[in-house]
Formats: sequence, structure tokens, C-alpha cells
Amino acid sequence: MKPPRHLADFDPTLPSEIFRPSRRPKRPRAADLARRPYPQLTERSASKVREAGLLQSGAILDKYRVEEILGTGGFAAVYRATHLLLQIRVAIKLLRPRVLARHPGIAEQLLQEARYAARINHANVVRIHDVTHTPAITFIVMEYIDGGSLSRRLATDGPLPVPAALAIGIDVAEGLRAGLEQGLVHRDIKPANILLPHGRAAKIVDFGLAHGGSLGPDSGSPAAGAEPILGTRGYMAPEQARAPSQVDFRADIYSLGITLLEAVTGRAPYRRVGAEVRKTSLSEMLAQAPPSIAPLLVSMVSERADARPRSYGELLKELRTYSASERVAR
Repeated sequence: MKPPRHLADFDPTLPSEIFRPSRRPKRPRAADLARRPYPQLTERSASKVREAGLLQSGAILDKYRVEEILGTGGFAAVYRATHLLLQIRVAIKLLRPRVLARHPGIAEQLLQEARYAARINHANVVRIHDVTHTPAITFIVMEYIDGGSLSRRLATDGPLPVPAALAIGIDVAEGLRAGLEQGLVHRDIKPANILLPHGRAAKIVDFGLAHGGSLGPDSGSPAAGAEPILGTRGYMAPEQARAPSQVDFRADIYSLGITLLEAVTGRAPYRRVGAEVRKTSLSEMLAQAPPSIAPLLVSMVSERADARPRSYGELLKELRTYSASERVAR
């Protein structure tokens, strides 16, 4: 009996080769995963892709076929892929083989991200579908979002109108509140971690730095445990830079405030000028904020955590009030 046409490229023997326990995990067989060149790349570019340990278009990873690279970071690469059995699009976040070989503990961080995000079932948080971890390979399978990130939108279109920025703020606050109800503080809210699906609400991604503590909904209790400084400079609340183990949900409110400031002003906390990376002062960013929402942003990015909104309920009420005022003004 012949397999269905859409499964013609599915090699049932390959998963056993990929996931076979390796006695030498320092040399994962990335070449076996990158079986075909990207049609849009020159041979020289394709060679660089292979050297970087990235999957190529057409590679089969378990029951997923890689279609394209969506983005790369220091530790992982994200791909758009097709589930060969269900014929649906997914996003795969795969640890780079060289990183996994040099830093085996990084795999646990990716698994932690999957565990944390899988707790949350909310329209404003990217869903986790699956996770795989072996000595040779670690990846998570996520909901595929057909729009780019807020970071990309700001880079291409410039500052957002105030109503659009407030709408994104409401969506992100709702997603963060859902995470907090599961005891999670994100700790890395920034434009790159906010995805904007076409015609749908914004979604939070990347709970890799989330803290899983015993925080209740809208609780102000600090998270326990000693940890290194984690987060993204410029977006981190002052208390997160000083003592990351002591942050609570108000650190995420600060990061969201900085993100909204960037969205309406087009000024990032750090920007590249030629070969230099320059810091934009918070006072400079606030001075350029639209007067109609400046008071809200000032409260969100207060240096003192106790001067920020005291709960997500309070924050959402303020965001919606300002949003309604903007509609009336227009």
C-alpha cells in the first residue's frame, strides 16, 4: 500500500537515526538533519548555513519538515515547519548543535521554557505543542504565528499610533496575568518577544527566563532562590538587575512600560550608531512620549516597584481607560 502523497518525503527511519542515544554528545550529527540546500541560497551561502549547524529547507526532523528559518539567536534557531501527519504549520525552536555540545545545561533551560509556557492556555500566549530532548538534540514545537514581532514592525514601519500601542499593551498584560495565575513571571518582555498575528491579538513568546515560583494571581511576594542576572539590558526593571531572585510581576510591568515607550516613540533603550551601541536615557524616552499617555507610562516605568500599578487588574483598567480616551479624542 502506497503512502499518501503528502507523506512521500517522510522517512520513518530517519527519526531513529536522529534520536539514537549518542555516546559522544559533543558531536551531534547536524549534517544528517540538513539534507537539502535552500533553493534561494547560493552554494556559498548554503555552505555557511551548514557550517553554522542550521537545518536546511526540506530537512526532516522527526515528523516535521523544515520550510524556512524564521530567526536565530545565540543558543537556538527558530524554523517554520510542516507537521507531516497533520499537515499543519508549526514553529520549531531548536538548540544549535554546537551550543548543545559546549553547554549541555542549556537544554534544561529550553525544557524549562516549554514546561512553563505549556502551563498557560491563553489567547495572548504562544502555545507549546510538543518537546523533544535527547543527548543529541533538543527542540520545542510551538504554535506558528503568521505575523512578525513587534520589534520587526517597529523597524519597518516606525512608531505606532497610540491606540495601536495601547491595544498591544492590553493583549500583553492579559497574557502576563494568565502566566502569573500559573505562578510565572516572564522576566524578558521586549518587542522581540511580542508577536503580532495578522488580524489577531498580540501574543507573548519565549518563557525561557520565566521564574516558576509560588506567586499567586497579582501577588507582590518575591520569588525565592538565588540566580544570575537574566534578562535584556534596557528593558529590565532596576530591581531585576540588582537582585533577579527578588523580582515579582511588577518587573514585567516595568518591561512592558519600556516596550510601549519604544513603540510610541521609536526610541529603543539601546541603539546602534555606526559601530557603537549607545544608551537612550529613560528621561529622554519619556520626554518624547505622547502627552496623552505619558502619565501611564511614567507610572509603569517607575524606579520603585511599589509606585507601579499594584496588580494586572489595575494596569488593565488604566490601559483600557486610556484606550477609550484615545477613541473619543479621535
